[in-house]
Amino acid sequence: MAQTKLGSFVEAWANIAVGFTINWCANMLVLPLFGFHVSGSQAFGIGTIFTGISLARQYVLRRWFNGLRFGNEARIDGPCPGTGYPRNPRGKSGGLL
Repeated sequence: MAQTKLGSFVEAWANIAVGFTINWCANMLVLPLFGFHVSGSQAFGIGTIFTGISLARQYVLRRWFNGLRFGNEARIDGPCPGTGYPRNPRGKSGGLL
């Protein structure tokens, strides 16, 4: 079953919240090890920038992969060649067997 738009929206924001929290903690713990001492607000700013970059990357890759049509080769109307049977056993157009 495909995910609903609301489900996708909730998942995306949960992913952002968890990723941002991990990023903020990592900034506070890791940057001082390399000589960069940051405050909580500076770590928040750094996390905001990297979250924006991550969102753009995720969007571009998702759109690119959707355009590649992985698994969509059987989305052709009509019966399977040589059999007369529909491509989708439920009789709906599109989808894989």
